[in-house]
Amino acid sequence: MAAKTEQADRIDPISGIVVRLLDRGRLDAAARALGVVFPPDTSDEKAAVNLYSRYLKEVGGDSGKLLECEFCKGRAPQRIKECPYCPEQASGAKATDPTEAKKIMTTTATTKADPKAATGSKANLAVVQGGKALAAPEPSLVGKTAKDLDRAVQEVFALKTKSAMGMWELGAKIAEIHDQQLWKLRGEDGKPRYKTAEAFVTAELNMSVTHAWNLMDISRKFTAEDVKKFGTSKLGLLLQAPEEARPAIQQRIEQGASKNVVAQEVRKANKGRTTTTTKRGPNAGKVSAKSEKARPAKKLLTIANVLGKQTLPMYAKATMKGDKKDWTRAKKLSEVPTCVMELENDVKQTFTLIEHGDGTIKLIVDTHRDE
Repeated sequence: MAAKTEQADRIDPISGIVVRLLDRGRLDAAARALGVVFPPDTSDEKAAVNLYSRYLKEVGGDSGKLLECEFCKGRAPQRIKECPYCPEQASGAKATDPTEAKKIMTTTATTKADPKAATGSKANLAVVQGGKALAAPEPSLVGKTAKDLDRAVQEVFALKTKSAMGMWELGAKIAEIHDQQLWKLRGEDGKPRYKTAEAFVTAELNMSVTHAWNLMDISRKFTAEDVKKFGTSKLGLLLQAPEEARPAIQQRIEQGASKNVVAQEVRKANKGRTTTTTKRGPNAGKVSAKSEKARPAKKLLTIANVLGKQTLPMYAKATMKGDKKDWTRAKKLSEVPTCVMELENDVKQTFTLIEHGDGTIKLIVDTHRDE
């Protein structure tokens, strides 16, 4: 019975929503308001994550500008007066006072709340007086003891454990989609819709490629118990260190080193080394003896570019192989637009546009010298 309750109260690791409170009718209505229609096979949880990503994009990626539902903990912009994720009353009972039914959205950052949006609204936003948002009253501690605090602390640790386990499971599922090339099944007439796994991750998983690959690598290298004990942040940093330096850094993690300390150790281990992109695919992890050897540090060059304005064509990253005349111009972000600028001394700069799961755009600049 306890196991069922634990599963029912599961919190989505991306949106922070209590999954069991999701209501499909509200999700579909909120999607239609945005001009979106979810496919019939879209799960409630995935639909909620999709909505959350769109709302986050609307406020420029700042989650502090979103309101939080008192029941399901889902977040949405201030313009939305009723929770788009769950019923107005968690119990399903009707409120005796009709105004109470809509008091479900509360600000997650009252200092940033828009007084105009709060004034006259039936949503439970910041308390407004004279055009200024007032601080919420202090909660009463009458009748409460240290045991209440102990219980809350235990619940925090339980939620952290659930979140960590969820991230490991998420990484394992991403690895399954990637390694078995399931992403190629999306398409028509046997032709994949996406040219790369990266494009699929950005478009359908609403995640940044870096974050998705990091979770995938963690699920491959570590057990669920490792993630439960140490978390994904420290283990992700550990994987950025050279193979020969990892045992010592892992020992520091096991001794309770903070994330900042682990980051410093990784930087120290990588000092003077060149970094390469981790190979991912069916043969990921099978590294040749030659590639295992540390590469000698390259001499740094000072490169100056000619001042002025330049217009560079951007190509679909997956097509940038072989003769340049065969490259295909990028027309959408899902193709991972990329361009190359040639500098002096055989140095090139590669610019790549990637869309994060929260809707923000990231420009990756890679400066390298041809061998």
